[in-house]
Amino acid sequence: AAITCLSDGTWSDATPKCAAGCGVNFTATFAGPLTSPNFPSNYYNGLNCEWSIHVPAGRTIRLTFDVFNVDHNDFLTIYDGTSDRAAPLQNLTGSHSPGPITSTSNVMFLRFTSDHRETRQGFRFSYTSKDTSQCWDPRVPDGGTRDHNGNFTAGQTVTFNCTGGYPLIGTAAITCLSDLTWSDAAPFCAAGYTEHSGKYYKVFPHRMTYAAARLTCAGDGAHLADVKSQELQDFL
Repeated sequence: AAITCLSDGTWSDATPKCAAGCGVNFTATFAGPLTSPNFPSNYYNGLNCEWSIHVPAGRTIRLTFDVFNVDHNDFLTIYDGTSDRAAPLQNLTGSHSPGPITSTSNVMFLRFTSDHRETRQGFRFSYTSKDTSQCWDPRVPDGGTRDHNGNFTAGQTVTFNCTGGYPLIGTAAITCLSDLTWSDAAPFCAAGYTEHSGKYYKVFPHRMTYAAARLTCAGDGAHLADVKSQELQDFL
């Protein structure tokens, strides 16, 4: 925490920096973004970080990752309960962001460990929760509206619209089914997209990494296109 200017004009040590927390207890019904230590720079060697999420009884928790990139010898394990004695939901490593991870109760426990070899950028995630008698919130699309903002119980239909003349991509009205899943994926509003052969595409004018491109598309509620045909390459 203290460094001294030496007689040769150099400092006695490197300037310290403040690191992101390595383990926190969360009690809000939703939070994020939450990150690995030192994100977006590489996390540190030798970590053993623990996070716990507690929401009110009668609710379940869902984690959503938008960045995940850890060395294959480092692991984020997510447990369906209060500690590592609970059943593991996922044991994550590598560089592909997982899909949403959902608990069966109102408690979730996470542990991240890193060894003393290579490190990478780490991860960033958010969480939300819902009453066990409801569907998950289907979100409001960017550039759009919906006609219901809560009480997503079985039988409830939500209708979406886009503003600013943007086309709506997907199903305009979805219904919460008896098994508490939606009848279809939530649609999105195609701001800056162009239609081609029944699909909508958006081209970004600057270069980016594969991970950044996936994240950018996911932010629109879309996915990264797999351009295989010469005809589609010519269009883009």
